[in-house]
Amino acid sequence: MSLTSTIHPSLPPLRSKRFAFLAFIATCLLTLAAAPASAATWSGLGTDNMWTTPGNWEAQTIPLLSGDTLIFPAAAEKAGGPANNTSVNNIGDLNLLSISIVGAFTINSTYTMTCPTINASATATLAAPLAIPVGQSLTINQTTGIKTLSLTGLISGSGLVTIGGAGITEFTGSTANTYDGLTSVETSAPGYLRLARSAESIPGNLTIISGAKVIIDATTSQIHYDSVVNILGTVNTAAVGILDISLARGLDSGVDNETIGALEGTGRVDLGTRRLGCYVSPVVAPEFLGSLNGTAASSFRKHGSFTQRLSGTNDFLDGATVYDFLGTTVLNGGALTVLGGQSSSNITATAGTLLVAKLAHVGAIAMSGSSNLSVGNDPGNQNQAFSKSLSLTSSTRMDVFSGAGNSTLTVTGTVSLGSATLLVTTDSAVTAGTDILIIDNDGTDAVSGTFASLPQGAELLSSGTAPTAFTISYRGGANDNDVVLTALTAPTSATASNPVINSAGIASGVVGTAFSYQITATNTPTSFTASYLPAGLSMNASGLISGTPTTAGFTNVVVGATNASGTGSRTVATTIDSSGPGVGGGNPAPPGPTSTGNSGSSSGCGNGSGGLAVLALALMLGLSISGGWHRRP
Repeated sequence: MSLTSTIHPSLPPLRSKRFAFLAFIATCLLTLAAAPASAATWSGLGTDNMWTTPGNWEAQTIPLLSGDTLIFPAAAEKAGGPANNTSVNNIGDLNLLSISIVGAFTINSTYTMTCPTINASATATLAAPLAIPVGQSLTINQTTGIKTLSLTGLISGSGLVTIGGAGITEFTGSTANTYDGLTSVETSAPGYLRLARSAESIPGNLTIISGAKVIIDATTSQIHYDSVVNILGTVNTAAVGILDISLARGLDSGVDNETIGALEGTGRVDLGTRRLGCYVSPVVAPEFLGSLNGTAASSFRKHGSFTQRLSGTNDFLDGATVYDFLGTTVLNGGALTVLGGQSSSNITATAGTLLVAKLAHVGAIAMSGSSNLSVGNDPGNQNQAFSKSLSLTSSTRMDVFSGAGNSTLTVTGTVSLGSATLLVTTDSAVTAGTDILIIDNDGTDAVSGTFASLPQGAELLSSGTAPTAFTISYRGGANDNDVVLTALTAPTSATASNPVINSAGIASGVVGTAFSYQITATNTPTSFTASYLPAGLSMNASGLISGTPTTAGFTNVVVGATNASGTGSRTVATTIDSSGPGVGGGNPAPPGPTSTGNSGSSSGCGNGSGGLAVLALALMLGLSISGGWHRRP
């Protein structure tokens, strides 16, 4: 029986032979597609250092298949051929199962290698664009403690990037990483991740687990400005995560050596002499319960509209090493809540709200510009705090509260009030004759200045749900130098007809969703005011605050109502939640690797059997393939 009749009796001999040939090619391709992934081991014995040279690979196996594992062994370091310790991918884009670097190699490629696992045990450089396989992650391990793996190419794609091992992994080069996903640093001592690019290294959120470390050693910012950095561990143990910016030399916003979005976790930040800035957070009120450690030249700066909480103790002893934050805490916008111990760090504020509570100990407090100081009003925490001195100016405000506990700021140094505005909020009844100590001034030194329009003995009416008339004294206490409010039996005629705000003291909204809050008050107010409104909100003449919030965060909004007798005011604790997920870098997702006309690359990691099967079927059907489905030369 002839081949023609075996294939199809009705086909002419020429077409039957063509069909037989195509069927043979298709069968070969399908067999190739079904072949398991293999290991391609570099020998370096070829006439050059190119991957297309068969002599450079053991058994002359060139890594042409997707799903291959590439191995660069230590023995090949001394091969002595022209390749030496340099290896160049001149094949094209590859989808690999893993890359294992055992020898001291420099691996160069202008083509993208899509790969989920990279392991190294020698000092080596991988100068190649890397991509995270679709639906997978990328794990990079330098396993040897005294060795360094340098990655100079960009990393793209979408997914988790994990850095591990006891050795050093470093991001160097000049191209910014664009991958969309969390970076988890899981190194063990003495290993760490070194960020030393002349462009951004961490485009999304960063987690540093217990015992791991990240060192920033660059002249440009390495972490994206809205990335949440979560540092884990226990500060006075070896199992502490560390972010070390003591070698950072950038100047973000002209002042910060490194800017991140927000700080969370229980680990440690080593500042050295540098400044760390927190700019914008996709989460509401991120809290850092760890420690800041730095010299007197260091600083931590909070700017942007969100609330950053610092709740850890910064001065502690770890063995024979004393850790402390001797630098300055700076507030330039939004809100900063300090609930822990940083008694060696002075705080300067030019805008935004500084809240101190929960018996927090801080250095000198200096308020200026449009900033305001809130003593207490953090739910569930005591309304008391301690500082080394207090300086206010006429443009600033001090908020004190009486309810579950009275606000008291204990000051061990000088107190200068500078004609600042005092706003008192009482949310429970205060018995006549009760003294509320709002500033406990140590020693015998007198208070300098007074609050605005409140001379010694002046009467004021508090805001809140239980408005109370008080007199103020700057000569209270045993040493006649404390600031004390004394509740009256009833307000005098000077304040009895003032409006009293009776609308809610708490408000909330969501970014991108319409917001509405109506100011209401007693005694027929004729006008209303609202200060410190979140971005996107405004107030009309009837006292309606409305709009669409644009930024997440917490703000103590001050609302007021006025009639012919005077003005009443109160704070409204306003929280604007993010419209997105609870944690995220907020970056637009960069495109992952895709298959395009002549690229020859396909997304994901595998053996490429799907594309070859389609090619085989097309050949059998006599279809024409143009553009794609062939590898770059």
